[in-house]
Amino acid sequence: MQRVTLERYLQKEQPYKVYLSDFEQVNKVVRLVVEDGKDRIERSLRDLRELISRLQDLLKIKRCAEVDSSHFCTAAVDSGFNGPESLLGYIPLVFGVSATFQGARKLHKPMIAATLLPRSDDPEEGRKIAGLVGFLLQFKLARKFLSSVDAVLIDGPLNMSSTHFSPNSRRYSRLYIKTFSDAGRELVLLLDEAREQDIPVVGVVKRVRSSMISRASGVPSERQIPDAALTSGMLYRGEFTSPFPADWMWDQLVLWCKESGVSPSELKIYSSFAKFGVRSPVRLDLPEYAIPHLNELISHLYNLSTPDVGIPLPVVAVDRLSKMKTEFVRMIYRRMLSELVREVGDQLVLHAFGPQYGEDLI
Repeated sequence: MQRVTLERYLQKEQPYKVYLSDFEQVNKVVRLVVEDGKDRIERSLRDLRELISRLQDLLKIKRCAEVDSSHFCTAAVDSGFNGPESLLGYIPLVFGVSATFQGARKLHKPMIAATLLPRSDDPEEGRKIAGLVGFLLQFKLARKFLSSVDAVLIDGPLNMSSTHFSPNSRRYSRLYIKTFSDAGRELVLLLDEAREQDIPVVGVVKRVRSSMISRASGVPSERQIPDAALTSGMLYRGEFTSPFPADWMWDQLVLWCKESGVSPSELKIYSSFAKFGVRSPVRLDLPEYAIPHLNELISHLYNLSTPDVGIPLPVVAVDRLSKMKTEFVRMIYRRMLSELVREVGDQLVLHAFGPQYGEDLI
């Protein structure tokens, strides 16, 4: 086996290594490549332990209280999108789902809001627009239940993944910028109505990719540790951190408030990390006005989470509802195209609006 590097093509001190071999030795190659990561893992582990020891007191870890959650009412919302990528562009079906719960018991039949978006000849932008419309549908559905619940749970962050969706990250169409603003204004309308009724709106982030704790602690960017790794080493089941201001999106939130005629007072977003099960902690995003409810709220969410999953059951339920099966969407889309071919008598429908290679309808 020949060991070579890409040094001549890379800047100096790049850590990349490449192994060249006959494919018959694939198992050996994979083992060597994985073993190369051992030193990196050891360095990261040292950084992680050092940072944990520094932050243990700063984050003011608390324990969930004993509460009766059998009458605690929640509305949970989530969204998803699916659809084929045709030769003329991406055609997404977007849907939002909602359900209400008393304790762990579902109160009413779940609701769905769905729409088919115009095709986009830019697949990346098309998927992001679909994601933004999904947020917009979540916020609209959540507003319907404010008067009948103790808390609203949104599956995902309250910042709409600002780094991912920000219009400043690349050049976008007017439709994208308008959709981004529409979703943002719908968010502040939800927060405004919830603030008036003193109902907490909580973004439950299951897959935490942020590094807010490191940044807040002044850790240099090259040594920052993801929040999920840090809090996994700090928290035991039933524990959570004190809330701290989220370091994103405040200027954008203020702008949306101004455009919607809403006061931004007490709408600044705060984050807390909580461990409800044996898996990684979740991040809870909530507006400032809801902080007085945090201890009781997290204690209820802890009661509504199973140890193996560690996510509140209402959020798990709407997450499953939002997973529209690809095969089902493809079957419905194929039927629609077939009917259209019969109606217009033109096979060009199938060629232009049928799926690209790798997107075959099943």
